[in-house]
Amino acid sequence: MGEKVYRPILGEGEHLLSSTDNPGRVRGLSRDENNQNPGIPEFEEYDTDDFRNDSDAQVDDDSAREISELLAMIAVAGGTWIFSNYVLPWWKETAWPWTKEKSAT
Repeated sequence: MGEKVYRPILGEGEHLLSSTDNPGRVRGLSRDENNQNPGIPEFEEYDTDDFRNDSDAQVDDDSAREISELLAMIAVAGGTWIFSNYVLPWWKETAWPWTKEKSAT
């Protein structure tokens, strides 16, 4: 179950009052085009899951898959670069000669 959201039921030309205390918010009071109070509006309840449809879920799944594939490619490329530039030279110049020397004695 998703989060509950509420939509005001307003008449033609009505709007909710802007909050003076919290910019970007509105109050549960309405005004008409003449700035008169037509009454207290009613609110209709919705569940956020109601706004999500199957195509949204498909887009989310596709996006997640693409991001996962991109991260995997970056990890492989980074691992290859580290191996080629650090591990392989270290193995050839330091580790392998040391291993040969210790095994010969």
